[in-house]
Amino acid sequence: MIKDIKFEFYILNKLITDDRYARMVLPFLKKNYFLVDFNVHLIFSIIKSYSERYSNTPSFETILLCLEDDTFLKENKILIIDEKQITDIKTLLEEIYNLEVKLDEEYLIQKSEKFCYDKAVYNALIECIDIAENGKKETKDNIVDVMLQALSVTFDTSVGHDYNEDAEQRFNLYKNKEKKYPTDIDELNLITDGGFEEKTLNIFMAKTGVGKSITLCHLASHYLRQGFNVLYITLEMSENKIAERIDENIFNVTKNELHAFNVDDYKSRFNIIKQKLKSKLFIKEYPTSLGNVNHFESLLKELKIKKNFKPEIIIVDYLNICASRRPAVGLYSNGKQVAEELRGFAVEHKVPLFTATQTKRGNSSDYELEDTGESYAIPQTADFYVAFIDNEEFRENNQIMVKQLKNRYNDDYLHRKFLVGIDRSKSRLFNIDNENDKDINSFTMPKNNKNYKQLLQEEG
Repeated sequence: MIKDIKFEFYILNKLITDDRYARMVLPFLKKNYFLVDFNVHLIFSIIKSYSERYSNTPSFETILLCLEDDTFLKENKILIIDEKQITDIKTLLEEIYNLEVKLDEEYLIQKSEKFCYDKAVYNALIECIDIAENGKKETKDNIVDVMLQALSVTFDTSVGHDYNEDAEQRFNLYKNKEKKYPTDIDELNLITDGGFEEKTLNIFMAKTGVGKSITLCHLASHYLRQGFNVLYITLEMSENKIAERIDENIFNVTKNELHAFNVDDYKSRFNIIKQKLKSKLFIKEYPTSLGNVNHFESLLKELKIKKNFKPEIIIVDYLNICASRRPAVGLYSNGKQVAEELRGFAVEHKVPLFTATQTKRGNSSDYELEDTGESYAIPQTADFYVAFIDNEEFRENNQIMVKQLKNRYNDDYLHRKFLVGIDRSKSRLFNIDNENDKDINSFTMPKNNKNYKQLLQEEG
């Protein structure tokens, strides 16, 4: 009898005796996960090789036959030393086969997933040590990729959407629309068909000083008031500066008015607000150009463990000063890689993610996708991409023009351009009646600074 029952034995037992478990788990198991014992490794190698060749898991009797099949063993590079080893393997296989595995299926699958994760990480560490000590310079650059691949090990038993079989499920989704996260800006809700959605990357493009961070702070304040947990990641301003802007927005005061409070006034006002809030906001600062998605992943785990906090909205301020977790492969590759990683981050954690990006240098009167500052691949990755257009007249009227450049929620030619109010002193956006300015959607800003309504009249 087996004296020390290792988890590998449970896995092998279920692979042989439970076809459902085998179909779900075997694709994620690798031969180098079973090195605890040479005979265990050989048994699994036979199971894996057989399943890859015949698209089915072998039975107990089939494995015994494979042990005697020299052709099968040679073709799959399975080395049997001598007859004694075959006898030992048969004895071990029989004991594994006769194990009584009385574990709940869901629990067993979770344990099997953790087994794969732990083995993948351990093997990756060994490989990285070998690369660091013996590898060439070009192979040392692969250390990050080796670890990332190991850390990403997870079971995904879905094979995708079956167009024929999933028709009813698909129709139900038409009736029950995706969960929406509306803002307090009417035009944004209009062009997003009711609000932003989970698993999306939403980007605001503007030149420096137009209002990217103000917009992100406004969204954080709005969603916090609406009862959503918000995580604000900043790589530009300090945590305190972002918190100050949130205070300005929520208290509806200017920076000077905020600083004029005494401590009792501030605490009294904040306690009133705090009693109404049903959600939390966390602000985390990373050094410019050093924070990347790996850091953000670790942050989420820490917040879950230490604060029991899971964000429903994530804001990253901003994309161009994030680092990629992958080595750069070209001059303009960082923006592309960061955009891809942020969108993957949003999909994995099922949140809408908001960020911003810079325009190219120069003072443009109008923007297109190619005016993106770092990489044209940034808008290609985004689900929602708008530009903020600014001039002196707009500033005098506390306005910015928003132009849609890409929109997966709706037709981006409907309400292609519209105005939004901006109060920079209070870090706030507000609605403007665009109903009387319908022609603005066909209006291209000239380089002079005439009042936009006057220009519309001049254009007829």
